[in-house]
Amino acid sequence: MKDIRSYLINYNAATSEYPSGSLKDNPGDNTGSQATVDLFNDILYAIIAFILKYGTLSDTDETVLASDFVDAVEAAFSDLAVLLTGAQTVAGVKTFSSTIVGSIDSIKETGSAGATLRKKDIEIGDWDMDATEIVNVTHGLTRSKIRNVHVHIRSDSDSSSGYDDTCLERGGYYMVSDTYVTLRRTASGAFDRADYNATSYNRGWVTIEYID
Repeated sequence: MKDIRSYLINYNAATSEYPSGSLKDNPGDNTGSQATVDLFNDILYAIIAFILKYGTLSDTDETVLASDFVDAVEAAFSDLAVLLTGAQTVAGVKTFSSTIVGSIDSIKETGSAGATLRKKDIEIGDWDMDATEIVNVTHGLTRSKIRNVHVHIRSDSDSSSGYDDTCLERGGYYMVSDTYVTLRRTASGAFDRADYNATSYNRGWVTIEYID
């Protein structure tokens, strides 16, 4: 896009606000009133400012085949698309689309500890809860870094599901050792019945929150 000096002989000298000079009201040269001049300069430099931010001002004529303005618009939308969909980091904050996808795998704590909180989902596997009181699920983590455990149990028909509570008054409880999350169902509890006795069936999941 050519600057104003390519078109006019009489123009205002360049300034910090108008580095290419600016249109001025020259009586008799069809530049119009001062209001028209001011409006023209505002529009012209709004376009130039946009081009300088997102593209390159080439000092060539704008045509349908080559346009600094169109190139700048395309670059601006390209930057926006990266921010909305790419796995980019802006000032330490992960950006993502409206749906969080698998690339978001942790939450960074900014407090004094500065730990990263992560989640691990583990299948329980076979467990005839009617016949077997205890099952061990290998967690593969450092026990001291585990912060929370949630156990989700599903029935044989998968028509109902619930959880092992950490108190004895419900279906059972869990304990965490250096190697296992040990699940124990209570006798005559919610899970000690025929609805939970199938084998070759994943009984549910252990979800662990931990820091790295």
